[in-house]
Amino acid sequence: MSTKRKILLFVSLFLLAMAVLGYYVYNKGPENISKRKTLPVTAIELYETYIDDSLSAQNKFNGKVLLVTGVIGRIDKNQQGETILSLQTKEPNAYINCSMEHSPAGLQIKDEIRIKGLCNGIGQGDADLGIKADVYLTRCQLEK
Repeated sequence: MSTKRKILLFVSLFLLAMAVLGYYVYNKGPENISKRKTLPVTAIELYETYIDDSLSAQNKFNGKVLLVTGVIGRIDKNQQGETILSLQTKEPNAYINCSMEHSPAGLQIKDEIRIKGLCNGIGQGDADLGIKADVYLTRCQLEK
């Protein structure tokens, strides 16, 4: 077999393997949060960790599935129609914002709950306007 044919065969096999891998990753879908191992933390501890040392908190929490225990401070809907449960922290008007995968029924402000969700880190606040930064969790589910 000539060198050109060997190179052409290798390149063809490589491209075929990349195409199969790309197809698999594209169609894989989101990971099942409910089956992932969690890192337990309270809403107050989570927020204070980000405020005290945001770099350390990013390394510890960002991209991880957390099991957060806290008290509901607000219940809202976002632009996509998802329910947002905001867990209270020690800071007034600063929350752990939890975007729920499914709208929970029967929850009220001041209920203590446990939520499992993917941590996306702390958002931007605006000190000039007095707006505190919030910590964001997505794809959240209530834990019993």
